[in-house]
Amino acid sequence: MDINLPDNDSHDGVAKVRHMFPQAKIAVFSTRSSSEMEQVCIASGADLYVEKSSPRSSYSEALKGLLAAVADPDEIGDEVLERPVRLSKRQKQLLVMVDRGRTNNEMALALALAETTVKVHLWKLYRKLDVRNRTEALHFARTHGLIA
Repeated sequence: MDINLPDNDSHDGVAKVRHMFPQAKIAVFSTRSSSEMEQVCIASGADLYVEKSSPRSSYSEALKGLLAAVADPDEIGDEVLERPVRLSKRQKQLLVMVDRGRTNNEMALALALAETTVKVHLWKLYRKLDVRNRTEALHFARTHGLIA
């Protein structure tokens, strides 16, 4: 969805769509910088935020990643606490980099990935851990022994 269209009320539109379709995967495309709106949109229920200024290939890459991320019911909600969490090598790398305070752009450069790809990997990680942001991911990782 585009949060800048005249009939859309910014991130409130995301919250409305999330309320109407709780299981839907929501991608937000916007001219606003990710530093300005990404966290607000994610908190409102978006799964992915992509700046319109990103290369066109990033659009399709982000959407493919979003659509490919099929949630495993054994890894979501309260069951996460009962079963060991298995992270991919990339997810472990990203957790360590997040713990070191790296930005998405810094992680992308270090891993030779597009920034949008880093966002998709982080989104999948957040879904797996059933968290909403970096802070919650780090807390979960520390309390469950995923990072020191």
